[in-house]
Formats: sequence, C-alpha cells, structure tokens
Amino acid sequence: MALETRQYPRREDLRTRPWPRSVDWVETEIPVERMLLGMTPYGAHYGAITQVGKRERQEDGIVVHSNRDTWQTRVCVIDGIHSARDGDVATHIFGNVMSHIYRTRYQLHHPSNRARYAQQHLAVSQDLTHEDSGVVYAEMCLCPRGRIEVDYMGDVQAAHFDSGGRLVECTQPHREKDGRGVTRAVTHQQYDQVEKKYFRRQSRHVYILASDGLWDSVSPAVISEILQVTSATDSISKRVQEIVRRLNTAVQVQQANLGEDQGDNYTLFVSIEP
Repeated sequence: MALETRQYPRREDLRTRPWPRSVDWVETEIPVERMLLGMTPYGAHYGAITQVGKRERQEDGIVVHSNRDTWQTRVCVIDGIHSARDGDVATHIFGNVMSHIYRTRYQLHHPSNRARYAQQHLAVSQDLTHEDSGVVYAEMCLCPRGRIEVDYMGDVQAAHFDSGGRLVECTQPHREKDGRGVTRAVTHQQYDQVEKKYFRRQSRHVYILASDGLWDSVSPAVISEILQVTSATDSISKRVQEIVRRLNTAVQVQQANLGEDQGDNYTLFVSIEP
C-alpha cells in the first residue's frame, strides 16, 4: 500500500474548543492558561503545554492518546531539527503518523518499527524540501502495571521524581561530545534505533517528559525546588497544574536573559500517579 501523509488529520487550532481528556494531535501553541489537562483511564493526572519560546516557528509537538481497552495512555513529545530546514513540517508529519499509530491500537508495537514507519512518511512527503529535515522524540507509556515505559532518542528526555521532589532517575540525551548536535534522530533519509528506559511506578511520584527547551533552561535542582513547593497542594490535579505553570515561568525567565537569537521552543508533560 502506498504511503500518503495527507490521509491523516492536518494541523488544528485546539484553542477554539474545550480540551478533551484524550487528544490525538496538538501542534499549535497551548497557552498556559488553557494547558492540556487530563486523567488516564486508571486515574493518573497529567498536564501539558507547548510554547514557541523565542523562536519564529513552532517546531515542537505533542501527541496524547488514551486507550480505555488497554488502560494505557501514550504520550509523544516531538522536537523538529534544523529550524531553517522544515523542522516544523517534519514535526507535523511525524505527529500525524504517531497519532494514526495510536488510534489504530499500536499496530507497530516495537518503537523502532514506529520510527521506521514515520521515516518512510517523511521520505515520501511532498511538503519537505530538505533531505536532512527530521525530528527527535520520546514516548512515555502510562499504564497501571508496575513500571512506566519510556522510548527516546535525541535530546527529548524524561525524568522521575519522588513525592517529595527528589530526582530518582532520568534518561540521558544522545548528543555529540560538544553538546551541540544530536546523534540519534528520524530524518527524511534515515532513522536511528530507539532506546528504552523503565521508571518504577509509585504513588504520588512525578514523571516529566519534555523537549530540550525545558532541560536546557531549567536544571533538575530547580525542578526539585518547584516540586517541593507544590507538594502540599490539596489535590493531585491542582498540583499538576501548579507544576506546569511554575515550570513554564522558570523557562520564560531563563530565556528572557538570553540574546535575541537564542532560546528555543519547549514542550513539557507532567504526570502524577494516583
């Protein structure tokens, strides 16, 4: 069967309608006042935003999909590479493909197969004009079993904090030794292997999935301070909202001190287990 990226839903401005519990594709900027909020089928609460930051183009995206048959919620944070070379278009295509995979109940179970499938769509797309355009991304699978799965490549990272805000563990970015370029990506020309990480699922623990726009601006120590401040919040849902707001503010403050040609898009997803 021929691959055709245009068969999938195109970009949509979700700011014009109420947020549902499960969203298949979010590409447009989400104002922090109307952050994406929801609850997984088994009761974990989550919140997310994606911001353009100081860039002219929004090259970040997020896909959130819940399956009430399997009790799973899958989240994919996407970051386009090569801003001058269709990074935003590559993110859009990749997000549509991942949304399609999630809605068809994960027909491509292995993460590397999903990456390869998305790369094929990038390769045949008529919307891309640069052969080295592509994305880095990470997926998180929230489920009621004993662990949370993270599949990742590039510099989109995930972190696990305990209920008191202390860092338990995190993924490590795939970058060059100088810290500038990424060593794993899905591009118009190729795809790289996806690395897997397992976080132990524990009550009231916090799990964060975010693009490098967050991690380059806010250190784990600052994140721990934010989590400690919000630990006394009455409910899980309110704590999720407060964490997202404070992280968003922290990134904005940090980027405000950078030069005009610096700063980045950033997308963050926060989940707290019941």
